[in-house]
Amino acid sequence: MSVPKNRPYRHFGVHLPYAQQETQWIARGAKNIVENGFIFIDVLKRKKVLRLQSKATGDIVINKIVQEYEFDHPSDLRFSTADAANPRLPTPRTINGVQITPFIELIHWQRLPTEEGKDVFSLYYK
Repeated sequence: MSVPKNRPYRHFGVHLPYAQQETQWIARGAKNIVENGFIFIDVLKRKKVLRLQSKATGDIVINKIVQEYEFDHPSDLRFSTADAANPRLPTPRTINGVQITPFIELIHWQRLPTEEGKDVFSLYYK
């Protein structure tokens, strides 16, 4: 099995190791999700959006690969729940005992350098 048997999502899969990058950001409380790598589950959209499972926590995350963008950062990162986003979108919160998630929570991003000079961004959503 790809993760311990006590995980709610057990399946055979491909291990995707995690590597630190020079330029990256991890949301508070999300470091344990990425540190041991991921198990590949499936492709959601044209090989650019992947569904992964954290080996450390069993959480399901969405990984979006962004290769084409106009400014220094892709719009998915500039308008997100990341700390440096402008404007920063609201993160999930509990109101009257109910978890409210107004936007998909960006928990981690990495800038991956390429030989062509235009970097690729890897964005992880919870």
